[in-house]
Amino acid sequence: MESELGLPAFYEKSSVSSIYRFWLVVFAGVALFVGCADGQEQGSSTPLNLGDLNQTPALQPQLSKCASTDSIYSGNFTIESDADLEMLRAYCEIDGDLVVSSVEVNSLELPSLRVIKGSWLVSSNPKLEAVFLPSLLRVEGALKFQSNPELVELALSSLEFVASEFEISENPNLESVGLSSLVECGGDFTLLNSTALNELSLPVMGTAGGTLRISGLNPALDRVAIPNLSSIAGSLILGKNGSLSSLEAFALSSVGLSVMVSFNQNLAFLDFPSLTLVGEDIHLRENTGLSGLSAPSLRTVIGELWLEGNQQITELSLPELIRLGGGLRVMSNPWLRSLFTPELIEFEGDIDISGNGSLAACLVDALISQLEDSLGGDQEVWLYDNLEDCGCVEKGGFWEADCFP
Repeated sequence: MESELGLPAFYEKSSVSSIYRFWLVVFAGVALFVGCADGQEQGSSTPLNLGDLNQTPALQPQLSKCASTDSIYSGNFTIESDADLEMLRAYCEIDGDLVVSSVEVNSLELPSLRVIKGSWLVSSNPKLEAVFLPSLLRVEGALKFQSNPELVELALSSLEFVASEFEISENPNLESVGLSSLVECGGDFTLLNSTALNELSLPVMGTAGGTLRISGLNPALDRVAIPNLSSIAGSLILGKNGSLSSLEAFALSSVGLSVMVSFNQNLAFLDFPSLTLVGEDIHLRENTGLSGLSAPSLRTVIGELWLEGNQQITELSLPELIRLGGGLRVMSNPWLRSLFTPELIEFEGDIDISGNGSLAACLVDALISQLEDSLGGDQEVWLYDNLEDCGCVEKGGFWEADCFP
C-alpha cells in the first residue's frame, strides 16, 4: 500500500518513526565529523579522486577556467616579450601555432596551458634558461627547440602526444629533458648537438612514427633509455655520441627502415632482445668499444648487414635470422671470432668478409656453403685477410674454430 506521495506506507509520518529518524541523522553526523577531524589530525595521505578535486573550492576556479571557451586562444600566438608571456598565462589552449622567439624571456612558464592545436617552435632565444609547462598534454603539430644557447632545463612532465616531428637541437647548455609521460611521437624524434646533456629517458614512449635520431655532437650523452618503445616507423640512428655507453631498447620489435649505429666510441654492447624485423639495413660501423651484438629474435632484414671497423667486437649472434635481402659486409673487425647465423637460408646481394684477423677462414667458408643455394652467378663474393691458419670442428651441428691468435 502506498501513501498519497507515492511512497511505501511504512514511510508515513508517525511520532515513533519521526523521532527515530531524527536521532539516527544526528548520530551519523557526529560520527562523520569525528572521523574527518581524526583524519586531519593524523595527516591522512589518501589521494583525492577526480570527484574530490571537483569538490575542492580552491581548485574550482582553475577547473572552471579551463572548461570555459574564454580559456582558448584562437589563432597563432608569438611570444616576443615578457608582456606576451604574461598575456598567454590566461589560456589553457591555443587553437593554432605557438612561436617563442624573444630577446627578453628568461623563463618560459605556462602552468595552465594544456593543448596546442598547431605546432610549437622555441627558437633563437638568447636569454631563455628554462621551459616549464607542467600541464601540457598534447601538441597537435610539430615541436621544436632549436638554437637556444642558454637553455638548461626542459620540463614537460605531462606531455603525452606530439603529432608530428619533435626536435631538440643546437642547445649547448641543455642539462635536463623531462619527458616522463610521452607515449607517442607521430613523426621524427631528433636529439642533435646538445653538448651538455648526459641522459635521454623516454620511459613510457611506445611508438615513433618517423625516425629516432640521436646524433651529432652529444659528447656528454651517456645513457639512452627507451625501454617500452615497441616500434619505429623510420630508422633508429645513433651516431657520434662519444660518451654513450648504454642503450636500453628492450621492447623494440620492429624498425621500418634502418638501424644505424656508428662512431659511438664507448658503447660496449648492443642488445635487442625483442627485435624481429628491420625493413632496410643494419649498419654497425666504427664503434671502437663495441664487444658484441645480440638480437636473439631477429628473423628478417630486408636490406644489408654491414659490420665494419668495430675494434673490440668478438661476436655477432643472430640465431633466428632467416632472411638477409641486401648483402653482407663484415670488414676490418680485428677481434671478431664468431658469425653465428645458423638459420640464414634466404639471401640476396653481394658478400664482402675481409680484414677480420681473428675470424677463422673455415668459418667463413662454412657460411658460404650454408648460403650456396641462394648465391647466383651475378653476385660478387670477396673473402680475404681473415684468419687462415685455423681449423674448424663441428659441435652439436654448429661449426667452431679450434684456435685463436
